[in-house]
Amino acid sequence: MTDQKQDKFEMVITADDITSTDSEFTLNNLRLGDAYKPIDIVFQKNTGETIERQREKGEHQVSNQKIPRLTCQIFQKQLKALSPREKKAFPICRDSLSSEVIRGIYPSKETLKEYENDFRSVTYTCSDGSLMVLYCWNIFSTLIFV
Repeated sequence: MTDQKQDKFEMVITADDITSTDSEFTLNNLRLGDAYKPIDIVFQKNTGETIERQREKGEHQVSNQKIPRLTCQIFQKQLKALSPREKKAFPICRDSLSSEVIRGIYPSKETLKEYENDFRSVTYTCSDGSLMVLYCWNIFSTLIFV
């Protein structure tokens, strides 16, 4: 990822921690993600192998939705296997560590709107044509989901 203020910005997300080369980055204010432009986002396995986002037709190359889309791509099988109740309760995003967690992986934008009255969402088309829709507003908003 490249920051508008810096030449190079790197963030590493693991199951246990999130680290960043930007000293201003904090999980206490994820709205700071509005200042970042996603450029190069990859998933790196323990073996060192990387997986890049396989964009859908018409999907923008530079997008605030790259992180959740890549997460859906990599973990599609596990996310689809969740029960409807587990999907509805799945943690997606929050503004800060002290704010309420927004939850839910929904099968359509209409279903999302029943729970979240907001247009800020990401839609991922699964390999079988079904959808996963979740709330998303900036590059960092879905770090809890990842």
